[in-house]
Amino acid sequence: MRTALLIAMAALALAACDDVKPRVTYLDQCARAKLFEECMNRIPKGPEHITATSNRWNDTIEACNDSAREMSFRDDPTTITTGCRKLW
Repeated sequence: MRTALLIAMAALALAACDDVKPRVTYLDQCARAKLFEECMNRIPKGPEHITATSNRWNDTIEACNDSAREMSFRDDPTTITTGCRKLW
């Protein structure tokens, strides 16, 4: 859980370091899938605590997904395999 949280915080910190002018970015879907899988493999198997109002397992999956997405953005589309490219 801590690893996923640290990854999410690092991704948010890096996302805050954006240029002033808008730019076109590309999402590397292959890198995103790999990063998501790595994040999920590092967390404990199964939920730690689920109630009607709280589901930490869903929060953890969401954090892995968000972190993987943020870390998969690329400025140069030529660095991404054609089948993995998505304009953002």
